[in-house]
Amino acid sequence: MPDQQIRDRLKAATRPVVFRPLTMERLVERLDRRRARARATAAGLAIVLTAALIAGGLLVVDRGTSRPRAAGSGDSSSVHAPALAERQYLYRKAIGVGVRGRAVETTWWATNESGARRADCTAPPSDCRSGPQGTFAPGEFPSTVGDVSGLSSDPATLLRQLEERTAPGGGSPEPRSSGAQLSPGVSAGSLWLAVSNLAAASSGGPDLKAALFQVATGIPGVFVQRNVTDPVGRPAVALSLGDPSSGEAVTVLYFDPATGQLIAVGIAPDAHGGPFGYQVIETGIVDSIGSVPSGDRWLSPPISSPLPSPSGQP
Repeated sequence: MPDQQIRDRLKAATRPVVFRPLTMERLVERLDRRRARARATAAGLAIVLTAALIAGGLLVVDRGTSRPRAAGSGDSSSVHAPALAERQYLYRKAIGVGVRGRAVETTWWATNESGARRADCTAPPSDCRSGPQGTFAPGEFPSTVGDVSGLSSDPATLLRQLEERTAPGGGSPEPRSSGAQLSPGVSAGSLWLAVSNLAAASSGGPDLKAALFQVATGIPGVFVQRNVTDPVGRPAVALSLGDPSSGEAVTVLYFDPATGQLIAVGIAPDAHGGPFGYQVIETGIVDSIGSVPSGDRWLSPPISSPLPSPSGQP
């Protein structure tokens, strides 16, 4: 390799990493771009679970090879989460951890689309994104995924709704993206993106989130890793659209194995063990804005402190 190329690569490798809050849209879009660039070289690689991952505790990997499973089939059907009752709120706290700081979002959401949102960011102002904060009257909660009131908590019904919603001309069309075509205009990649966005959103009841997890486990090409832990050590089921042992920067979603709630988002290290940032989430049910769950009202384990600090992001 010419000396100038070596110098250029060393210079690029030492550039500071900019932290921005880790949203589902950014993580999945970045993964899709990387996969598109790598598709030509990756086409001939076998998809395998390496010995290193087995030793690390990633015990079972199921590669989706058919349409998403219907309700009651597969291990994912054992998850259960209650529906929100009237005057109850879904409490959600998400912490994005990066090399330049942390972004924290805490929300309380009710089925009448009322609630509250509070946000804070310790990164430099240029790296932080804000958004509406405060208390919101019925119908005014700032949802990032639109109206979810008509979405079913039955996985089979939800799958049909998501395909209609995701298709061109649907209520929330997603890019065609990569992967097998599931229905006209809907690919495995676009369905994965839709499910990921809804699972990570502040709006939507716990029963809907559990159904989204069940749909996600059956998307063709999705790897299901059981008996793992999330970036802060909580028991989890990890899902990724793509092999996390492939050497690519694959986005990994971690779900609570009992309730099917999204508890973390991370990026699998690359082939060189590259460092990465992550987002961790805790959820529960409360009766008033400003409250924090306790006891059996937690839908996922509370986030422990201190949080591990990454040394960079891919």
